[in-house]
Amino acid sequence: MQIEVENSEYAVEFTAVNMDVAVTSSVPLEINIANAVRVDVGEVVQYIKSGETEINNYVNSTVKPNIDAYIDLAKDWADKTDGTVDGVEYSAKYYANKAETIIGSLAPVATTGDYNDLSNKPSIPTVPTKTSDLTNDSGFVTSSALTDYATQTWVENKGYITGITSGNVTTALGYTPADDTAVVHTSGNETIDGIKTFTSSLTKKANSVTKGTNPSSAQYWQLSFTDKNGSGVNNRIGLVETKLDTNGNVETAMSAYKNTNGSADLARIYVVYTQSGEKYTYAPASDVVNSIVTTSAINKAKNGYVKLGNGIIIQWGMLSATNSSLTFPTAFSNTNYSINIFALSNSQNTESTNHSMAASKTTTGISWIRMGQYANAGHTDNQYTHNWIAIGY
Repeated sequence: MQIEVENSEYAVEFTAVNMDVAVTSSVPLEINIANAVRVDVGEVVQYIKSGETEINNYVNSTVKPNIDAYIDLAKDWADKTDGTVDGVEYSAKYYANKAETIIGSLAPVATTGDYNDLSNKPSIPTVPTKTSDLTNDSGFVTSSALTDYATQTWVENKGYITGITSGNVTTALGYTPADDTAVVHTSGNETIDGIKTFTSSLTKKANSVTKGTNPSSAQYWQLSFTDKNGSGVNNRIGLVETKLDTNGNVETAMSAYKNTNGSADLARIYVVYTQSGEKYTYAPASDVVNSIVTTSAINKAKNGYVKLGNGIIIQWGMLSATNSSLTFPTAFSNTNYSINIFALSNSQNTESTNHSMAASKTTTGISWIRMGQYANAGHTDNQYTHNWIAIGY
């Protein structure tokens, strides 16, 4: 059922759905206002059992006043400018007026972006394009101040300098300057050709070792002789090397390398001076096999020994008349040594059938038995000292 109500300002259309004049009930009311403004009134239209006149009276007396209030509120949200609409927020027109006021208070450049609309513009000086435009307030020398000084043209006209050559430099210095590419420098790797004669010692200085102190790690000094292909071990022909170990022992080795291309095979001999004062030479068996016989250690005592560089050990000594065992001054590496023991007598008339026999044999010594008789004046076999000599490896 549709109800149309006319007043002096608005045409209002009411739509009631499913109205049943036989039952008293209520439905929500929607109001459509001209200019496409919709207000949800929230009013309730009562179903009235009487006729159209009663319905019109009800609308005009009850519904319409509330509709007018909502219409006025809608107008306030659109147009009110004298305060808030609901006690908190302002109308659209209020904010529009405020924005217009703010924009109107801005400087023109804020909306145009034009440099010419700026106020209080700085003064931009003109950049000089010539030095003559500048003020010489620091007293720089100018050409006018050089009137009494020689100019380049004046000097050239005098003929003092007509072009410098290497000969001019040599004459001026009194000697020919060295070519930097042909001299020996104090650092870096370089190749030096030709025969060089040194009138004083050639010294290899250690970086951090002081004589008389033991280094924390072994230090080496080398003088190597190689073929034309470089300093690699396979190109060596000879080598002299000195080593200072952490115990303070000094060892100098001289090595000769086999003359075969790409071979590191060598013969080597060592000269050693130990911290304890021992002096000896030796050639390691790993470098040469019985080709160089040198002394690697020696003890010159009554019971002594000598060690040869090829590993051979020769030992000697004396035994008293009461000894029945012998301990070597130094041990052999195995028991394949040979030993000879013989009696020592100061009497030329002594007739003896004495002989000795080893009872046991180790790398560090032997136990032995003396056997036989002495025919002169009843001498027994324990009255004489014995000498011995042993040779082994």
